[in-house]
Amino acid sequence: MSGAVEIIRTREVRGPGGRKARHTRAQESTRVEKPEIAQALSATNNGVEEVLKQEGLGDSAPNLSVTNEYEEVKVKVLRVCANPRLLLCAYSEDGGVERRILVRVGRNGNFIRGMELKAIRPARETELWVFQGRLPRLRGRW
Repeated sequence: MSGAVEIIRTREVRGPGGRKARHTRAQESTRVEKPEIAQALSATNNGVEEVLKQEGLGDSAPNLSVTNEYEEVKVKVLRVCANPRLLLCAYSEDGGVERRILVRVGRNGNFIRGMELKAIRPARETELWVFQGRLPRLRGRW
């Protein structure tokens, strides 16, 4: 018997695999993709505008681009729900009709009945309304 020993590696040896190395690799991979995505989006937006100009609908057609304008409605709290992120609120429409809605807030612990706040109307009626802004620091104090 010979005294030679052969060492066999069963696991593949990787390069630097720390958190920083993974982060840099991820950054490099996303940097390559961003310009392609941006070009595709701008091409589709320009394509819509060109089609509208060709059809003669330029200004009369509705704006098909994505806008960040949301309608804020002043609502009044009717009840603090058992769900710690929801409020039952009401607002009045033009015809004097009172509508009841659910508003999603961060935490409803400091809201009380009768408080008024501005909620953002969702795109669809079936979705929850959203409250964006600072939450009350003290119970009932706005």
